[in-house]
Amino acid sequence: PAPAAGPPAPPPLPSALAVFVAVNGAQTGPHNADALKAMISRGELMTGSLVWKEGMAAWTEAKDVPEVAALFGTAPPPLPPQ
Repeated sequence: PAPAAGPPAPPPLPSALAVFVAVNGAQTGPHNADALKAMISRGELMTGSLVWKEGMAAWTEAKDVPEVAALFGTAPPPLPPQ
């Protein structure tokens, strides 16, 4: 009989998120997920902010990039102006 196949190989780890963000008209980054969450909590990164990551043809609004859009549910919204 043929030898039993071993367990399937685990899927490859997702590559670390490296996103550039336009802040006040200037390109910043690359930022990882933790840095992006901090930017969201400070109000520097919003759903309408332009972001870019490797493989994208053009700068795109954060809400239209799934990996970035998913982060908005994990941080509280910025405080309203006093």
